[in-house]
Amino acid sequence: MGRLIDADKLIEEIESYRGDIFASEIVELIKQMPTVGEWIPCSERFPEESRKYEVTAYNGYRRVTTQVKWQPKLKTWSLTGAIAYWKIIAWRPLPEPYNPDKE
Repeated sequence: MGRLIDADKLIEEIESYRGDIFASEIVELIKQMPTVGEWIPCSERFPEESRKYEVTAYNGYRRVTTQVKWQPKLKTWSLTGAIAYWKIIAWRPLPEPYNPDKE
């Protein structure tokens, strides 16, 4: 299980290593990573892995959230039934389920 980090503090720390030739590349990689819980607009990019994601969709009347599977080979969301006409506008990974044994 990953740990949460303060990305801004980490960037400050890395930027203090002015002699390190890789510092600027590392900072750029950190800035490109999504923040936990951050919505990623579909206009920016789509997920890389095939699995379920939490999505914000527009159903013609309002924005709603639901869980939908992304299919990268087809480059499409698995929308069936009444939600087949919804427009997915943003997504984010689902959180890990609670596991009391890991506490």
